[in-house]
Amino acid sequence: MARYTVPGMDVALGLRPHSGWAAAVLAAAGPTVLARDRLVLADVPPPAQPYHAAAGLPLAAATALVQDATRSAYELAAAAVAGLVRTHQVVAVAVVAGAGSVREDLPLERALAAHAMLHAAEGELYRDALADAADALGLPVTLVAPRETPALGRRLLGCDDAELRVRLTELGKPLGRPWTRDHKDALVAALAALEP
Repeated sequence: MARYTVPGMDVALGLRPHSGWAAAVLAAAGPTVLARDRLVLADVPPPAQPYHAAAGLPLAAATALVQDATRSAYELAAAAVAGLVRTHQVVAVAVVAGAGSVREDLPLERALAAHAMLHAAEGELYRDALADAADALGLPVTLVAPRETPALGRRLLGCDDAELRVRLTELGKPLGRPWTRDHKDALVAALAALEP
């Protein structure tokens, strides 16, 4: 990842988490894409999908596995986000993730009992680790639901769907490949976090 800042320009960090990793995009108003990265949020062990790995284990073993994975995810997210913030003038962070609360609202044994809950809990784990890392650095955190990024992109860039696809692709071209949907979503979220 390129490590530079743009004097006098506020930068936001957009993040699109997955199980064990996140796409990261640093952007400034304009819009300008400054950099992208892939953040590692899980070591092996613990597994990248700890709730899936814990399903079927005795409750004590499942609890220990999820706790270890959570601790690891939070530590890795804190180090990765701090590194990006240190090398850029980051003023805000946006995470493309749903606002669910399976991990907070359900006992672990209930979360492990349904496949959809496993996915939701893992999504929340990595979302929360990233948001907590930004919050610990005193940065405001915006959550952007994945399904909202197209409408948000159209509004922020003032264009229709067809033009949005072209503009998001063009904005990422200077960085080369890969420039995926994850990066585009993270870019839109970062731009939203820069709004006054």
